[in-house]
Amino acid sequence: MNGYRRYRLGFAWLELLLAILFLVLMIQLLPRQTPRVAAMLDVRYWSRWTWFAFNLVAVLTMIAIRFGPDLLQAWQSRQSEKRSVVDKVSKRVELDERRKMLERIKESRNRRVW
Repeated sequence: MNGYRRYRLGFAWLELLLAILFLVLMIQLLPRQTPRVAAMLDVRYWSRWTWFAFNLVAVLTMIAIRFGPDLLQAWQSRQSEKRSVVDKVSKRVELDERRKMLERIKESRNRRVW
């Protein structure tokens, strides 16, 4: 489990690097919009509701990063178990039908008069 978490941290750094590179590319492609974006990102002028929304999104993101993989794995295992139960039931129904068919064939052979 520890190696898995270490791998996830390395993956987060890669995503962060790609996001920064995307931001730098947008600044280069849209130089006239750079001051407006910088003004929006200036936290000194954020309202109380903006701070609240930002903190809420940050907390929800951290919760999703922490518990997301575990929840996904649990969901996938439940889906796998459901599939196996459905497969077992369908196999049992198929075998019951085959057994009934073979019993009917056996009864019909026994009823024949020679």
